[in-house]
Amino acid sequence: MPTRFHLIFSHTWLDEQKMDYEYQLCVNREKVLSESLHYYPDGKAQCAYIRQDQEVTFGNQVPSVSTLGLRKNSIRGSSFAERNLNLEYYFLRGSI
Repeated sequence: MPTRFHLIFSHTWLDEQKMDYEYQLCVNREKVLSESLHYYPDGKAQCAYIRQDQEVTFGNQVPSVSTLGLRKNSIRGSSFAERNLNLEYYFLRGSI
């Protein structure tokens, strides 16, 4: 069963300008299913990027970055991930 994380946070820059962000991550025991990052300049949503499996789409205001070096989409094989596959017990969880 997939587990979904939804984080909303803000950052205040040196010039005291505040920016809100929204990050979403959906994983199962095998891999990252999807993730996205949006930011809110002037309170209006802008897409930084959306990832569906191995495909990454960047928002209009974000310069594209090469994804050729994107690591294989798997949490298996990572000793940290394998020791912590039950993260849903420590975080709020939801399913698709």
